[in-house]
Amino acid sequence: MSVVHGWQSKGYRDSASSGAGNPASPTWTELGELSDVKIDASQSEADASVREAGGIELTEPSMLQVTVTATLQWRANNANCLALLTAFQNRAAINMMFLTGASNDANARGYKGDFKVFGFPIDQPLKDLVKIELTFRPCVSTRSPTNYVQAASGSA
Repeated sequence: MSVVHGWQSKGYRDSASSGAGNPASPTWTELGELSDVKIDASQSEADASVREAGGIELTEPSMLQVTVTATLQWRANNANCLALLTAFQNRAAINMMFLTGASNDANARGYKGDFKVFGFPIDQPLKDLVKIELTFRPCVSTRSPTNYVQAASGSA
């Protein structure tokens, strides 16, 4: 059994398009400026209570909620940093992938689809680098986010 280290995980944005873009031919650009990425996937709960359960409340998983948080090391005039800032300021969707490996890794797993930047707080400590704690969430789009499993061919 092989383990996967956090540093092997990757985040990507489609640099060829913004918003709806062209999902048939994305140009995946690695977001190497990210660190400490966390994919919080959880199911919301639907009430499934019935009288025959003898007074015990029953629940079933309902909608999948996906929130991605990541630390972005700010770099002046960097295309990835500026693209994320612009998307946040314009409330624009970005075609993105967050994977447990590289986009050409046949074992990579994660989420792929249109996300919006919901949080962009800038941390400017005196004795450290400028960092931004980003929050991404899936958004209304023609390209719905999917639970992504890399194809054996290694093409995203």
